[in-house]
Amino acid sequence: MSERIEPALTADDLVLKDPGAIQTSPKKDSPTSVLGNAYMQYGAYCERKQNEGSSSCFLEGPQRTTLIRQVENRITDAMDSYVDALINVQVHRLVQSDDDLPFVAVLILDIVTAGISSRLSSTVKALRNAGAGRLDEIASHALIGGLPRNWAERALPYVRVVSDTRIETGVKSVVDGAKRATSARLKADHALTRTDKAETLDYLEDLKEQAKFGFIRVRETIPATADDSELLTLFESLDPTQHSERMYVSLLTEKLSRFKRSGVPEIGRKVATVTELPGPQDPMVESMIGEEVLRDTQVVWVQHTSGLRELRYQTQDGERVHSVLHPGGEHHPRKAPPEFGPAEPRGGPERSRPVPGEFVDAALSRHRQVWGKEPETIHVEPHSHIAFFDQIISDAQKPHPSPPSSYLEAFHRGTGQQNLSKLPDQSAGHVADEPRKLGQGT
Repeated sequence: MSERIEPALTADDLVLKDPGAIQTSPKKDSPTSVLGNAYMQYGAYCERKQNEGSSSCFLEGPQRTTLIRQVENRITDAMDSYVDALINVQVHRLVQSDDDLPFVAVLILDIVTAGISSRLSSTVKALRNAGAGRLDEIASHALIGGLPRNWAERALPYVRVVSDTRIETGVKSVVDGAKRATSARLKADHALTRTDKAETLDYLEDLKEQAKFGFIRVRETIPATADDSELLTLFESLDPTQHSERMYVSLLTEKLSRFKRSGVPEIGRKVATVTELPGPQDPMVESMIGEEVLRDTQVVWVQHTSGLRELRYQTQDGERVHSVLHPGGEHHPRKAPPEFGPAEPRGGPERSRPVPGEFVDAALSRHRQVWGKEPETIHVEPHSHIAFFDQIISDAQKPHPSPPSSYLEAFHRGTGQQNLSKLPDQSAGHVADEPRKLGQGT
């Protein structure tokens, strides 16, 4: 796979302070090209900034090179732990066919970001309360030699203000680029009719390679974007005793548990059992519950007039068509993605629940692979009852005039009975009768 950085992306763009600059930069002749080895091409961040005298760059060149090598080694150790966890959890069993590869690959790349970032917050908090002696210990673990006697005192103020959010955002930007490249590579037209698990071992190897791809991208980019204080923090957070296979097994297990309930695996054309029916029901319609249908599931962008945009599932049920000759049949050998909607539908499409935020990327990848196109956008107006309550809320936020001090003032304001309940108690014995009189006045 050919890789390079586009000329438009300069060394000054590759800074952790602007992580949005770290992104996929596809070449015209290759949809799988991603950001190349930024560290090898541009060098360390502090080396590029050495003439500016940045105080957060407190290491000498050889010392920084040693630290970078140790950070890279720890990222590699974390990668190996994650690959072992993939085998342990048997993530490849999620892949029923080639259609499933892209979205499962996106799923496991999410864990790369989560894994690398898992100890950042606690590390940053610990270092904010640490003394210079703790930095000496970290430097010793990183095998950094030749440091001046007071280096830790000079470095400590900058280590204490390191932002874990900034590092995590930089890591996420790199992994997101890897996800886009992965989706592009796996988007190739596979044999859509192959639905058995004969290729199980190949699927596992594919997923292992994608996981390594994410870690390698981080390993090749972070040294070009992080200053010395951030590199020290990252090194400490990647302690191998914390980034164990057991930790990654836990992350994977929790993620997969949520994933199975997310609805993403249902995207596509599948045989389903009717469990509920939309709208009013009668005995004739209720008899359909429990029947098997052919169900198409996709995702659509729902654009509200309020500005809210959300990704939701959309389903449509149809009669099962067993004939392999029927183009809308469930067993028809397809050479291209099918059109959404069963050949013999049971009513129109129905929108259902939103896609959970953490699985939006996986849902979009699955949708593109199965249906061969981007999700459509549906513009919706608020329902009348929602608009009614919106109006009430809007009215409640407007300034209201003070209540009238007498019945006569209320009458002259033209408020009728609505404001009478706010009046002070006047002439006991007549209050109950007076509103009716005023309401009928001329």
